[in-house]
Amino acid sequence: MHKTMMLSLFAITLALTACGGGGGSEITPIYGAIAVNSTRADAGIATGFPSQNDADFRAIQDCGNTQACTIVKRFNEARQCAVLAFSVNGSGGIVAYGVEANKSAAETSALRNCVSQGGNYCELWKYACQ
Repeated sequence: MHKTMMLSLFAITLALTACGGGGGSEITPIYGAIAVNSTRADAGIATGFPSQNDADFRAIQDCGNTQACTIVKRFNEARQCAVLAFSVNGSGGIVAYGVEANKSAAETSALRNCVSQGGNYCELWKYACQ
């Protein structure tokens, strides 16, 4: 009987280990960020990073000018898409973004935000999904 009980406990332990433990296994967050350079109408997107600092750093690098780029949006939910829209207006430009659960919804959000900021000819520009 003792041997049967030990084998049963071993089997349960093995099964729990294979499933990631017996309780509360946590999903590792995935971080993303959007950086915008308002003086040059440039922007960068970073998705799928293990920390917010890493995502911020990569978004600023992708933006092209680390001194003029600032983080305008941070997100850390899995399955998020970030889309940028751009419009040239007069002497400058407008950069707008949308972050949603899928690319299509993020595109709609980015275009809507571009128009609401005064964009006359808003076009989709960059995207990244995690």
